[in-house]
Amino acid sequence: MILDYAYFGDVVTFDTTFGTNKEYRPFGVFLGLNQFRETTIFGATILFDETEDSFTWLFETFLAAHNGKQPKTIYTDQDVAMGKAIRTVFTESYHGLCTFHIMQNAVKHLSSTKDQEEEEGGQEEDEQEDKESHILTDFSTCMYEYEDKTLFQEAFDTMRSKVHS
Repeated sequence: MILDYAYFGDVVTFDTTFGTNKEYRPFGVFLGLNQFRETTIFGATILFDETEDSFTWLFETFLAAHNGKQPKTIYTDQDVAMGKAIRTVFTESYHGLCTFHIMQNAVKHLSSTKDQEEEEGGQEEDEQEDKESHILTDFSTCMYEYEDKTLFQEAFDTMRSKVHS
């Protein structure tokens, strides 16, 4: 792990959502890719809890094990405590959010808006929705398909107009 991190540790992903043990303690893994685009494990942990203090301790311990080398980029989920600990410990790193977690959050929050509209709207609204793209399709398109800022902004504004505040 130490050698792999020394060579391939510029971009790291850290996630505690892989599962839990029988005591329901969070299991976390630091991952990256090697020169063959194979998943490489840089470290693993079982945490007592998912508090800012626990993450701060973990990230400091991780850096100590890897001679203080900070990743250039670290991707995580949207955990607030983890984000605070990253700002404290990984001061030289860019912190990005994993697109998988962003999409999961969109499904969780935006699909309920669609379900409510279907219940309230009846047949006429169902026909209109068949003609318009679904909000999650629009969201995915905004996430992955636009590089031009103007085109992205137009698509994003269209998507936002479909969501009730």
